[in-house]
Amino acid sequence: MPWAGRRVVALLLAIAAVAAVGCTDEGGNNGQGPVVSPPTATPGPSPAATETLRWAVEDVEHIVPGDATSRDELLVVSALFEPLTRLDSTGRPQPALARSWERLDGGRRWRFSLADDARFVGQDGDQRRVTAADVAFAWNRAAAKGEADYLLRDVEGYHGVATGQASRLSGVRVVDDSTLEVHLRRPHGAFDLVVSHPSLAPLPRHRWRDDRSAMRQRPVGNGPYRMAEAVVPDRYIRVRA
Repeated sequence: MPWAGRRVVALLLAIAAVAAVGCTDEGGNNGQGPVVSPPTATPGPSPAATETLRWAVEDVEHIVPGDATSRDELLVVSALFEPLTRLDSTGRPQPALARSWERLDGGRRWRFSLADDARFVGQDGDQRRVTAADVAFAWNRAAAKGEADYLLRDVEGYHGVATGQASRLSGVRVVDDSTLEVHLRRPHGAFDLVVSHPSLAPLPRHRWRDDRSAMRQRPVGNGPYRMAEAVVPDRYIRVRA
């Protein structure tokens, strides 16, 4: 089970590295992606299986992918949800929700194969497999909200969803439950880094559609931690391994 400090460092790396990718010029760089030099971290001890982590937080209102924008909000999302990839201490993408991926057509097309054992785990013990459709659902929602421009703007169909002319990203294709294919407007050699951002983690469609209010207060995610109790506004958030 990843320890909390490593999750925080991974999130900061993701935000910094993705921001660097987003600042590249529109002409691209032949699909090779930017060179990112993130800080390094010193590993710490693994937590006990029953560890409860409590964060003091400020201005935390949204703790689900696609809604969270502040650093504190994204830190919480990073603990509760696992995106397709994660960054190691050198800033290189490693398998997370995606067990493997391929860069195709010079970086204009990416295919992600999801881990078969990935699960959304609810506080009530309910477990549901995480599928490619859950990732697509989360990305479509993030694009429609307009909060993911610097992450998804290169995905085919983003403009249509962001402006309300379409409801789905045409470039995000669910091949089957375990396979997600992403088509980009131009080559992007570091898209596997982009998808490490917590804003692009999957959402359980069944939970979101059944009770959005409950999901916002006690999100059900696929990450290493679960909510220990509902959010206490302006005070703290407790999660447990």
